[in-house]
Parts: sequence; structure tokens; C-alpha cells
Amino acid sequence: MNDQALARLMFRTACPNNDILYDEGGRPPVMVFIPKFRMNQVITNGTDRVHPAFIVNGKERDGFYISKYQNTEADGVGCSEPMTVPYNQADIVKARQMCEQKGPGWHLTTVQEWGAIALWCKRNGFLPYGNNDWGKDRRESVFSAAPVEWGDKGAKRVLTGSGPLRWSHNGAASGVWDLNGNLSEWTAGLRFAFGELQVLPDNDGADRRNSQETDSAAWRAIDADTGEYVVPDGRGTTPEPLRQITRPSASTSPDGAPNGCLPPRIPPRGPTGCADATCRSSSLTIPFPPPPGSWFTLTASHSTSHTMTIKSSTRI
Repeated sequence: MNDQALARLMFRTACPNNDILYDEGGRPPVMVFIPKFRMNQVITNGTDRVHPAFIVNGKERDGFYISKYQNTEADGVGCSEPMTVPYNQADIVKARQMCEQKGPGWHLTTVQEWGAIALWCKRNGFLPYGNNDWGKDRRESVFSAAPVEWGDKGAKRVLTGSGPLRWSHNGAASGVWDLNGNLSEWTAGLRFAFGELQVLPDNDGADRRNSQETDSAAWRAIDADTGEYVVPDGRGTTPEPLRQITRPSASTSPDGAPNGCLPPRIPPRGPTGCADATCRSSSLTIPFPPPPGSWFTLTASHSTSHTMTIKSSTRI
């Protein structure tokens, strides 16, 4: 058994749903496996359909891995490691590149994967804590995480995974850290064009061969009555689509990073952006610290004190 295999064995012995999935450059990102589930397992009276996060190009997957920690930068790509400074100097395009350059199957965490974890947490009655109040959670009175930089009221950012167990998605050492606060995270597979909500169907955004460029034919609108995917007409006038109702802000220069690369097997936070002026994904903002209950809020432009990072999911 080589050193890499031994390290993986030791890690999985402690946390069976965790793994070290070495990328093509030999970097050791720590990942958490999210097993497949159906809609009625996370939504009362939901359908028996498999959650779309576990369907890629029409094929069901057993699950996906997602970065355990917000990504740091290592050799130009994102990497999930504990007690490191989360990287926050990438726009949505660079965020995708920093994930995809890790090797086949690695990709920026999709909004579908993020949503699956959010629904699981809600169903299990647990809203993860995190750095949403200058180094601590608003529900906490004691500061405990390791600060990276300070602001007028406390720590702006903290080192990855340095908070207490309640900062993980399941309240345990085996969970995903920092889903709430610290930095907002870019996600793939969703955008607003002409104010119209558009997605890549199911979790097709996990396959980098499905283009997410502005002119990609893979984008679909969603019929507001039936929930079916609709081919956009290119002018934002698709009949009865779901639309953005938030008034666009003046923010135009997202300051983000990749905290969402997914490794090669499919196994937060904000809709994907695009350079085209018709894309409104860079117009959604939330204040810092975010208001209570705003974790998993779709955010895109944080050019002031709250910036974007990446959380990588894993491979397909």
C-alpha cells in the first residue's frame, strides 16, 4: 500500500463518508460524499423522482462528492484543505476553470448539488452555523474560529474548517464546513438572462462538455406553470418562464473565487455569471453579514466586503 492509499484509508476510517480524492496534479483535496436520495425523502409530499443533483446527461448517479472546505488556491486550481485561507480572487469563469483544470470530471459545484445539501439539512432540522457575524454565527456569543483578516466589528474571514462542529452541515466532524457565511460561493448550472431564470437541466452542469457560455444552446428556461424545461427564445420573452423579481443593483464587478470544484465523479453560492450584458446573475446582492436564515441564498456580486469563493464538488 502506497502513501496515498494509506492516507485515504486512515481518513475514511475516521469519517467513512469522507475521502481524499487526489487530482491530476497530485493535490489532496478532502471531499465529502453525498449519497443519492429522492425528492420525497427531503420534501414532504414530494415525488418519488430522484433529486436532479444525481442525474447527469440523463443517467442516475449513486451520489457526488463535494469539497469539505472552502477552497484555497494551489498551483492555480482550487483545493479543499483544512485551516487554510479561502481563495476569493476569481470571477465565475475563472472559478469554473480552477475546478475543471484539476482533471476529468472535476467541476464547479452546481446549484443543483448545493440545493440538494440545503434540502437535506432542512429536512433533518439543522441549519448549519457559520461565520455570518464577524467571526461567529449570529446565534453564538463566543468567537472561536481562527481569523484571516479583521474588520471594524471583528473577523471578516476565518481559516477553513476552523469553526466548531456546529459549523458543518450535519453538526459532525464528517460534515461539509462553511456552507453558512465566511465567503459566498460561486455555483454553476444557473443564470439569469433578461431577468429570466435559466438552468442546465438536472445536473448536466456537472459535465464540462455541456457548455455554460453565454451563447450555449444547453440553457433552458422553466415553465412557471408546469415546471418543465423550455427552450429560451433568446430575447427573455419565453412564455410564462420563472423570472427574477429582484431589481438589478449597480454592482458590476464580481470579486469571487472557486469554492466549489467537483472531482471527477460528480461527487455557496450564487448563480453563475456571464460577461454578456443581458445576463443578470451579477445583479443579486446581500448585505454582509447576511441576514438570519439567508444561508444558501443565491448571491452573485460582492464587490465590497463580502466576496465569492469556490467549493468544489467532485467527478462525474
